[in-house]
Amino acid sequence: CQARNLNPFLKEAYLIKYSGGSPATIVVGKDAFTRRAEEHPQFDGFKAGIIVKSGEGLDYREGTFFMKGEELVGAWSEVFRKDRKHPFKSTVSRAEYDTGKSNWLKMPATMLRKVSLVQALREAFASEFSGMYDSSEMAADAELVES
Repeated sequence: CQARNLNPFLKEAYLIKYSGGSPATIVVGKDAFTRRAEEHPQFDGFKAGIIVKSGEGLDYREGTFFMKGEELVGAWSEVFRKDRKHPFKSTVSRAEYDTGKSNWLKMPATMLRKVSLVQALREAFASEFSGMYDSSEMAADAELVES
């Protein structure tokens, strides 16, 4: 936390134990990513949303709203920098990340959008975020150890 200038008391970083036989993992909260991006002089905003299967095609929607009965299949994001001609884009598949547990069970669209946004921010600001991961990006098969 000290090396990355993260404050765990502000919930910028968490120490999470995923399984009894493995060491704890330090993960970074999404708000730490977005706050640092906003502080960067080259940050020029972002767009993010979900991907819903619609008939034979895919519907890319901003935000996280989808209706009961619709199939949520992924999420997308774009991060803009003032010093770049093209945005940094990320798309993620629900099948790759959804654990079906905890927040993934309650709010899968929010979780997917967060994964996609954090990935795009990490690519757009590699020197700021290299090696930093949000808990929702961690291995889908990892079991969180309850304490």
